[in-house]
Amino acid sequence: MTKWILIAIVAFVAFFHWNSGRTARAFEKATAEIQRRAPFEVTPEVRLDKAELKGKELALSLTLLDEEADAPFVEQQQNIHLLKTQLIKGWCANKDLRPAINDGYVIAVTARRGDGSELTRVRVNEEECICAVQGDICVIR
Repeated sequence: MTKWILIAIVAFVAFFHWNSGRTARAFEKATAEIQRRAPFEVTPEVRLDKAELKGKELALSLTLLDEEADAPFVEQQQNIHLLKTQLIKGWCANKDLRPAINDGYVIAVTARRGDGSELTRVRVNEEECICAVQGDICVIR
């Protein structure tokens, strides 16, 4: 699970050449570039299938191709909890992404198993970031 967290954070920040000075344009440009390349393997375990910009929501669709996606239910729930918490904290702490999130942008990730069934959804918005910074329980959904 830790690799999912690192992959998602590093992939978003590194691949999408974020420029916080021009928020709307940067999101449009990043989304177009991702969608142009999609689908592509971020790593052998994670494939980015789609990126869409719907207003101020950047929706990313990932497929997890490793055995962790098919782990027993209890183990999956623990891993999903960790994934959501780390993604929210990671993106909210990112000095380049945070201004966009504060400006009303939302990053929504849908993670699917190799068979196409949904594993989890993560939405990062300003409210989630406030909770993450304060360490409130609302980070954990």
